[in-house]
Amino acid sequence: MGGGGMGGGQMMEGGDGEWSDKKKEEAAAANITFLMTAIMNAGFIGLSLFRYRSSTTYYDAGEVLGTNYWKQANQLSSYFWLGAFSLAAFTQLLSMFGIANMINIYVWMLLLEGIGGLVGLVTTVMMLYGYDKAYTVTEDSSSSASDLLNAASVMTAIKDDMIEGTLDSLVTELTLASVGKEWYMSQEAMAMKGQKKEDGPGGMGGPGGQGGPGPQGGQQPPQLFAQFVDYVNF
Repeated sequence: MGGGGMGGGQMMEGGDGEWSDKKKEEAAAANITFLMTAIMNAGFIGLSLFRYRSSTTYYDAGEVLGTNYWKQANQLSSYFWLGAFSLAAFTQLLSMFGIANMINIYVWMLLLEGIGGLVGLVTTVMMLYGYDKAYTVTEDSSSSASDLLNAASVMTAIKDDMIEGTLDSLVTELTLASVGKEWYMSQEAMAMKGQKKEDGPGGMGGPGGQGGPGPQGGQQPPQLFAQFVDYVNF
């Protein structure tokens, strides 16, 4: 996509002057990558929830656990990530037109990476505990044939779900990592440009608002975000 395309045309300035055409193209590609990643993840999770696993009996085998940790972990994870990726797709689309860029950064870094990491930890513990409960049933000599079959099915299903979830997460992380720095720089640049417009000529620095130092007094996005990108690169 050319420099005048969506996600590129808004980024004429990056704090140190004009962006080159190559930088604009890289920024546009990074923003589109983030947008499509959010849309595809939200779409797949939605299909899984409301089509592929929509049957009321899908998780019935998990009742052998007493508390159906297999079902609870899957539904907690699915509903959270459906909401998170849907919101990320919305804010990312807005940000590509120079709207709510800082909010978009917060959504991706705090909601998806921060809170998402905690949700992932909780659901992983629930899955592992459910797996262990199912194993206990298979080792119990008093378990009925149907309980043994259901427990074995749950163990296989939990293992498959965890492997699939790990692979999905890895693909998403690697995809975002490949363009993470370009994405952050473009979001930061557009957020700073929007702040300059709000502040007016007096807040842009330098004669006539051009070529002066960047925004001061807390106008820049928190540098913790930049350090976070450099450290994990998504």
